[in-house]
Amino acid sequence: MRIYCLLLIIAFLCFVFEAEALTIKGKRIGANGKSAGFFIDAYDAKGPVLQKSIELDETGSFNLEIDAKKPLVYWISNIPFYLYPDETVEITLPEQKNGAMVSSDALTASNELAVAGKRSKENFLIAELYIRWTDFSKKYGGDTSSIFFKAIESLDKENKVYILKTTRDKDLQEIASFLNDMRSVESRLRYLARAKSVKPDDAFYRVLDRVNLNSIGWNGLKQIAVRGGAANYYKLMQIRAGADRNDYAIADNASAKRITWLLNHVSNERVMSAEVAQAIIYHLSILGLDDEIRQAIVLARTKITDPKVIETINAEEQKYLAAAARMTAPDFELPDAAGKMHKLADLRGKIVAIDVWATWCVPCMQSLPKFLALREKYKNNTNIVFMSISIDEEKSRTKWTDFLKTKGMNGLDLYAPKGLSNNFQTDYAITGIPRYILIDKNGKVIVSHAPSASTDEYEPLIKAALK
Repeated sequence: MRIYCLLLIIAFLCFVFEAEALTIKGKRIGANGKSAGFFIDAYDAKGPVLQKSIELDETGSFNLEIDAKKPLVYWISNIPFYLYPDETVEITLPEQKNGAMVSSDALTASNELAVAGKRSKENFLIAELYIRWTDFSKKYGGDTSSIFFKAIESLDKENKVYILKTTRDKDLQEIASFLNDMRSVESRLRYLARAKSVKPDDAFYRVLDRVNLNSIGWNGLKQIAVRGGAANYYKLMQIRAGADRNDYAIADNASAKRITWLLNHVSNERVMSAEVAQAIIYHLSILGLDDEIRQAIVLARTKITDPKVIETINAEEQKYLAAAARMTAPDFELPDAAGKMHKLADLRGKIVAIDVWATWCVPCMQSLPKFLALREKYKNNTNIVFMSISIDEEKSRTKWTDFLKTKGMNGLDLYAPKGLSNNFQTDYAITGIPRYILIDKNGKVIVSHAPSASTDEYEPLIKAALK
């Protein structure tokens, strides 16, 4: 009997522990039931754990209970609060004069913002750090002198002391320190962007040595901030190593080099899912399934532990596989303006240069004249065919044919809207235009995402293919 009772007590205690509730009460100044509500979200190591829209009552107040298992950073109306599962907090939100999302910097800098609870200083620690960085940006955001370096070093030290004085919670200390260092990295990058002639010594970059790329601090960031944080760290690291701070490559979201570097140096799941996986998908959409991203995907499969993320990457890779370099180009049969059908297979033995475009696409209109100029330049070369393929909607067919007449386009100009009994857009993974595809005389893809015809890199590909 005693054992039975003991088991009941243990079960009850376990239930109580699992059912710990976080209660968030509050009010937005100057709001009422008709005012715009706000969004609350929170994240852990695997990603979002809470994403909820909150409405205000007639007094501009709100009351929310959350089943919480552990302390987390909760983004409430875009403001970060570190909240514990066993507490009740009361939050006063600043007045919001319109329904648009307001940045956390703008809101945390408001003197109307307040939080009350038994751990109010800890609750407000992350927001306080944002306030300090906002004030710093206002004061030194335009500075290009050495004063900036002294000021940022001073703020870094002050914030470290403040974090240790505010909390003994080791997790909160780590999260706060991480976020503080990442804001410092961001501010230093902005300084380098405006102080273009300044070449700081290594002391300027030592903040990078403090950043633990596998810190739980990533869990205190929104998805977009994880991506921005990873990008900022990588860019500052590259500049420290001697890269040109104005080189687009070190800030390129589609960079296979950056993806590979992150895979080799970071194991945090938030970074893997929010940055690395998204960067792989973006690379595929911009550059296709090239050799660099193939290698990165192979590495990703050994590094990323979330099966859903791997499943997403695999699905995206498969989408671009059919038209990848060195693959036999998927055949298609498409009509010209007169309705005559043309098959890609009939052009075997010739180089085929394809421009995928639409009349509504502004970048297409900017690069199409160059493509047409090259078609004219090589019109007597029987070894190459320049083909334009419009993906204008079926209802816009007349607009397309009128455009061809206006521009005097009387070459191999075809039409491939979705739903016209063709798989062209699917087979070639047309996710953005203009899109340039180059196919060799044996019908194999040379490049599925060639540079724009308006760039200096395009014609050399044509010349190389003709050799």
